[in-house]
Formats: sequence, C-alpha cells, structure tokens
Amino acid sequence: GVPHTACVFVSGVVCPVPHIQNGRVAVPKPRYTYRDSVTFKCRRGFTLRGHPTSRCRGDSRWHPPVPVCEQ
Repeated sequence: GVPHTACVFVSGVVCPVPHIQNGRVAVPKPRYTYRDSVTFKCRRGFTLRGHPTSRCRGDSRWHPPVPVCEQ
C-alpha cells in the first residue's frame, strides 16, 4: 500500500474543554490550545481511573484520554 503521511498545523489548534463527571479540572481555563495540559481531580468519595494529567495535541485531542471518576 501507499504510506500514509499527515501534516499537522499546530497554530490555532484548540482542544475541547475537558469534562470529567464527578470531578473537575484543577485549574480551569475558558480555552485550551496546543500543548496546554490539565490536571484532573475527583470529588470526595470518587477514585480517578486513568491518567491524572492530559495534554492538548496537534489533532485537537487530549492525550492521554480524559480519565473517569468512579465511586
């Protein structure tokens, strides 16, 4: 097959505001752009499953994925 190549233009990249049910972003911002990172906290009585920190990638996605808070 033909090798797949992709160009990622990082200027102007915006990630969606991350929402975590039964938790919150430690330092919320109204807008997140390329390479911004967020730290997640769970409400009392809930446990974080996943990585506590994510970074906005050039493809407008959070990596690692936004975690979940479980009871």
